[in-house]
Amino acid sequence: MRFPFVESLESRDADLTDSHSISVFGPALNEAGNLECAIRDIVSAAEEAFDDYEVLIVNDGSTDNTGEEAEGLARENSKIRDQDLLREIMMSPC
Repeated sequence: MRFPFVESLESRDADLTDSHSISVFGPALNEAGNLECAIRDIVSAAEEAFDDYEVLIVNDGSTDNTGEEAEGLARENSKIRDQDLLREIMMSPC
């Protein structure tokens, strides 16, 4: 499965690597079966189009293994960061 965002990055004619960076925000709720493929596609496209990029995966309270998958992807690639929204809310002072 190809995602429209990835296809649009791959189809750009201009070379953006000299002066542009991008942050990709990916909210994820119960996406354990889809997350790895989607993030790898995004990383691949971003690496081709930009020198500087980051991918932020936000686990939005998943009840499956989305959080663990996001953590694993972040450990493998320093340009990927994971954030567990539910954990942050639970740990925040009122």
